[in-house]
Amino acid sequence: MDTKVKNPTPQQHDTENLKYPTPIANTHKKCIRVGIVRLSSFGDVVVSASLLAGFRAALTQLAVKLDSSVRIEWFIDERFSGILADSPAIDVLHALPMRTLKTPKSARTMWQFLRGLGEFDIVLDLQGLIKSALVGKALRGKQFVGFSFLSAREGLASLAYSKRVQIPYDSNILVRNFAIYTRALELCGADWHVLEALDSSLDSRTLESRETAKLEAIFRQEIPAHSKDSGSLAEGFARCVGLRAGGFGVDMKLARALVSTPESLDPVLDPSIDSLDSSVYRVLFVLEASIAQKTYPLQHFAMLATLMQRTCGACEFYLIYHSAKERALELRAMLHASCLHAHLLPPLDFTMLKLLLKRMDCVIGGDTGVTHLAWALGSARVITLLGNAATTSGKNMSQTKLSRVLLGNPIALNQSGSFEIASITPQTIHEIWKTEVLEQESMCDKFYNKHHFNV
Repeated sequence: MDTKVKNPTPQQHDTENLKYPTPIANTHKKCIRVGIVRLSSFGDVVVSASLLAGFRAALTQLAVKLDSSVRIEWFIDERFSGILADSPAIDVLHALPMRTLKTPKSARTMWQFLRGLGEFDIVLDLQGLIKSALVGKALRGKQFVGFSFLSAREGLASLAYSKRVQIPYDSNILVRNFAIYTRALELCGADWHVLEALDSSLDSRTLESRETAKLEAIFRQEIPAHSKDSGSLAEGFARCVGLRAGGFGVDMKLARALVSTPESLDPVLDPSIDSLDSSVYRVLFVLEASIAQKTYPLQHFAMLATLMQRTCGACEFYLIYHSAKERALELRAMLHASCLHAHLLPPLDFTMLKLLLKRMDCVIGGDTGVTHLAWALGSARVITLLGNAATTSGKNMSQTKLSRVLLGNPIALNQSGSFEIASITPQTIHEIWKTEVLEQESMCDKFYNKHHFNV
């Protein structure tokens, strides 16, 4: 198995037929080798990887001073490997068949494989589960960083770590991940200050001052002001999140290989098309979520589309679903009945999903992995619909403070006292879209001559 390829297709590992590699021989004088464990799930992987480009940039600055290099390897459940496939911030993506670990033999084979990968300078467990801790423990790391007993989702996982990070479990998930990355930098002798000298050349969207302020406010809310270097850490946190798009990539060669008949596809899914008609404003409606309370009613989506079309005379609406095809067909019929342009997209793998999200102008949906990925890619403006009350706290998502599930997205709506989003009216979303997307984000200036906005 070749473990030296930069940005490979995820390496699929069969636990029954694993070939044990020899320890990696460094071609440089030194190599800072980092192993990151985040096995699942969709949205959580996206959040963890949103800080990866900034982490790599900071570590690379240290490596330059040491005349060395950086090598980052990510360990993920093979079901979610497509999320990080072709990431420019990952050297090797190990797609592990976690669902096949049902026998002592398969578990032993996996352990032996991980042990055979060679030595890591540092291993990070961003998940805090017993299974992720075991994967990290199997790696031969000089340091193993994870959450403390009270901070981890499964406290017993902390027993595997050599360095533990204390942070409340119900803190903002981005801040929790940032704390692990920060501890790793400290152990390597680096910090976030180096990001101050970086420009926005890492294929990322420059942070607007409003978003920067939002991110710094979130960080300061979770980290007390009297904490050491809390101010500079808040700035580093905002810069790191601002580089989030650099943690993700789209393998265009793979996308072309997946498309057998591009002429039958909607143009937004055709990888052979480099640029789309800029006179069209493309809106993606995310129709499904993991639980019903996170799903927005179809009638509300239909009304919202009508309102958006009245404001922008060139809207086209794209509908994405996972399993509830009948709901998607019903909404498409409703939009067609209102003489709106509606496109029903087929179920997509992660490669095609990333391609789609990069080609949207706006994405609207509930608290799902798709909306989080759209936010992380940084191409489309994302309006996230959240239904949980802002005054509650707890480990269950339905009892988690609103500010702690916003990620870094400054455009989020919450009007419900219970965990459901149906109480958010289409008129409210439309008004937010007009003021927060079209006006505040200068979308009118960008599209004014091509769209007929009535704002």
